[in-house]
Amino acid sequence: MLTYAAAEAVLAGMYGLGSDIQGKAFRARLKHLKRLGVPLGSNPGRGTKIWYHDEQLFQWAFCLELAEFGVDPTMVVSFIRTSWEDIFEHFKEARHRPQGPTELCFYAEPRFMAAQVSGEGKPFDYQWRDAGKVRIAGTRRCLVINLSAMVREMDILRVGADSTQPKEQ
Repeated sequence: MLTYAAAEAVLAGMYGLGSDIQGKAFRARLKHLKRLGVPLGSNPGRGTKIWYHDEQLFQWAFCLELAEFGVDPTMVVSFIRTSWEDIFEHFKEARHRPQGPTELCFYAEPRFMAAQVSGEGKPFDYQWRDAGKVRIAGTRRCLVINLSAMVREMDILRVGADSTQPKEQ
């Protein structure tokens, strides 16, 4: 489990952000996601200390990855709400995949305009693929996130930010 500060440090580290940036724009982005409801179910009220588990950290990280592609946060949060159970199962699987062609990737063909205009369909038509099997031949646009690499990086960053270990005096 991580405190908010430690979770923020892990997430900021994923994007190579220092504490000066972390304290401004990045923190605002995380707070905006919290206002929209991510991490899911973490609204204990003001002044209550929250401990974040892997699942909640993964939710934030996945939202931030989609933000890197320019996906609107409200669309991302809606997608997380409807698909999180499946995504989380794959996060757990990704942790155990070795580095290389069997790393687990989220592969999506975005359909944002069609989903918004028609009000039907999903904004992401997604699949899970091994890194070595990601092919885009014939696909006009796609988005790929290497979940295995993401989890590996988060685990490394977490070692430095882990607030569950007692600090030596």
